Amino acid sequence: MTKTKRVLLTLLIFFALGIGVLLVALPTSSVVYASTETDETVETTAEEEKDWGAWVKEELVPYAVLAISAIGTIIIGVSPILAKVKKASDKFKDAANDVNGTKENGEKSIQKIESFAQDAEAKLQAIADDFSQKVKDFDERLTRIEQASANAEKITRIGFGNMEELVKNGYAAEIEKVGKNGKDQEATES
Repeated sequence: MTKTKRVLLTLLIFFALGIGVLLVALPTSSVVYASTETDETVETTAEEEKDWGAWVKEELVPYAVLAISAIGTIIIGVSPILAKVKKASDKFKDAANDVNGTKENGEKSIQKIESFAQDAEAKLQAIADDFSQKVKDFDERLTRIEQASANAEKITRIGFGNMEELVKNGYAAEIEKVGKNGKDQEATES
């Protein structure tokens, strides 16, 4: 129970006790104010005052004391229950805050993971695009090298096939056979 509630409960109990004391003290200390006109008026007033005082003392005070005692007892009896309910409510609020905090942290983590995944995907796509471009460039270079090699072979055959000395000795025909065998081997390998 908080300090403020304890103070309010204490004030309420003292207030109830104060009302009880007033209700008990009021009939016992009643003062009769009599007018100076006649004795009969004074007697009537005193008699009426006694009746009212007796009624308050006999009828009202016991019920008031009973009511105040009952209210005080109820307040005293209910205050620990209210304290436990308040404590449970506070624990529930703390648990709810923990759950909400966990949820928020989870959502932040999910956002970070999604952001990381998007960044990784973009980087992987850039790497794949770069690799594809390099493969295309390599294919183009390889095609140019193959073309240059084929051209060099033709030039060499023509050059060796037309040299007078190689033709006379028969080396030109031999070179032509080796060139044809090389082409045949390439065709069977492909």
